[in-house]
Amino acid sequence: MKKNYLSKINVSLLVFISLTCFANKWLLSFIYLPNEDLIFKIISDSYKDSATYFHYVKSLTNFNFNNTFSPTNSDNGFMIMPFGSVIFHTLGLKFFGIGSFILFEFLSILIFLTIFFLIFKELKISDNYSILLSTLIFFLPFVLEKFNFFNFNEINTFINNFYNLRFPRPLIANLYYFSFVYFLIISTSKNIFEKKYLISLSVILSLSFSSFFFIFINQILCFFLVLILSYKYHLLKLLKIYYKNILIASFVFFLLSSPFIVLILNSNNDYNERLGIITINFEEKIFLLEHYFGKLFRLKSILLFLIIFLLYIFFKRILRENLKILNIFLIVFIASILSPILFILFTNKVSFLYHFNNIIIISTILLLIMFGITFTLQLIKKYNLGLGNKILPISLSLIILLFFNIDFYFEYKININKNKDRLEKNKIVKMIKNNNKLNLAEAQILTFDPQIMMWAILNDIKYLKIVDGTFAIKSNEIIENDLIETFKFLNLDKNEFISFIKNKKIGYRYLNTNMRQLFWQKYQANSFFTFKKSEDFEKKTLEYIKKSSPFYAHQFAIPNFELNRLVAKYENLKDNNNFNPEIVLINLNKDIINKYSINQINYCKVFSGTQYNLYFKKEYCK
Repeated sequence: MKKNYLSKINVSLLVFISLTCFANKWLLSFIYLPNEDLIFKIISDSYKDSATYFHYVKSLTNFNFNNTFSPTNSDNGFMIMPFGSVIFHTLGLKFFGIGSFILFEFLSILIFLTIFFLIFKELKISDNYSILLSTLIFFLPFVLEKFNFFNFNEINTFINNFYNLRFPRPLIANLYYFSFVYFLIISTSKNIFEKKYLISLSVILSLSFSSFFFIFINQILCFFLVLILSYKYHLLKLLKIYYKNILIASFVFFLLSSPFIVLILNSNNDYNERLGIITINFEEKIFLLEHYFGKLFRLKSILLFLIIFLLYIFFKRILRENLKILNIFLIVFIASILSPILFILFTNKVSFLYHFNNIIIISTILLLIMFGITFTLQLIKKYNLGLGNKILPISLSLIILLFFNIDFYFEYKININKNKDRLEKNKIVKMIKNNNKLNLAEAQILTFDPQIMMWAILNDIKYLKIVDGTFAIKSNEIIENDLIETFKFLNLDKNEFISFIKNKKIGYRYLNTNMRQLFWQKYQANSFFTFKKSEDFEKKTLEYIKKSSPFYAHQFAIPNFELNRLVAKYENLKDNNNFNPEIVLINLNKDIINKYSINQINYCKVFSGTQYNLYFKKEYCK
């Protein structure tokens, strides 16, 4: 890293832009909801579904990897968590509290801008224009979202997965991806076998491995391709010369990866099933590869590859400048194509294979962006179009920031005023916290609301009867029992239970959100996988499943024999008279659950709203 790149003025500008990108949301939140519980505020204002991953941070903070949130049962094994992408938030929560999550948003934006600023500096772009380009690339998903009028799937994939504030991915995990690319770039003019480079790369690789292994696989392949193409016949000789540095870097990698490896080796089987980890045989590998190659050789894909090939030939033979840097982005692109092939060939377990497609799209668009920037630089140089004006790029950066903040302000203001759900939850959270009779640490809460579940977990509430299937290592059997006992506690009958668990088609896919919240990937359904490889579905459901891509992991359908088993279990399972939660929160907008009735002798309604009803056990009512 060249010291003159990160001068005080450049760092100050990057800090200012980062603050401007991130501060608006939190300032508005504290202005419009000044008395909101801080934990609930961070849950509510975190980007999209970020909060559903906060439980990993809490588990790591407490060093508790086998929580079931149940007073009566425990299970063997640990939950697998993205250790590398939650470790910093864990340290922040441990030493500075939940407010540190806000700080990490700012730091993540700053690191993102800095990485791309340094990449653009390697292209010999001036400081201010490098800052402008970094700002533009940060806001690129936002701009594309506004102008993707034809709703191209590839553009939507890039918008959702390139970079945004969703925790832990891409907020943290993708920073490892981009920083790895930067280190590869600077290694083109350095000796990559120097200790400082190898150790830096081993740290990044270990954090990627324990965060998001799809990125890690791409990185490893990139690294080996760079070594082979850069050093060719001298590679073996260099490996012998620098073997000590290689051993040290390898030790660092395994040391930092060891917590994640321990969790994997001791993981809970039912939890793994809910994560969608599938064991595959040789025939299934062939099926997946055939499907992948079929997509790879579609006309659209072939045309794209041809364009990239012609662009590269044009740059290599005519322009030549910055070719080494373009080579790195080309290698990243090639590695993204090869990664799923090698992964499927050499592993016996797969999960969420569509993430490979996401990385291909990100690497493709990044490569095209770099082609465009490099070509523009060559035109400017050829026709002596001076870019010495230092005020213009900074002015453009400020205009972008102004536009973004104005748009965000009006959108936030409209949404916050209409958000009855959040306003009612604020009242509910305050009522729970202000009830001096309740001992939250020992209280049991019943709710189907994931935000309140997360709020409870972060507030050290130990017992949750219903809990998201990825929040705890409860066995699938216990989750089923808890669901049935909850239905009987709420006086919901068998027909309502059948309606709750049945397969539903929502939009373009089969998805029962109620059951997926509990079982997630256990019942994923596509042309490659169904539960126990069953075809026991309604005819139209089975036909739709068979047409679904094997990379399509978020479709959810339960086979008929499983539905029948659950109904029989509902009929045979006796009421649990020991189940008397201290707190019951009912979402009135949740179909079927809103038909509940609660024993008024044991419970009192302490809050009645348009979105929620809240009950306390009688002894905790004022």
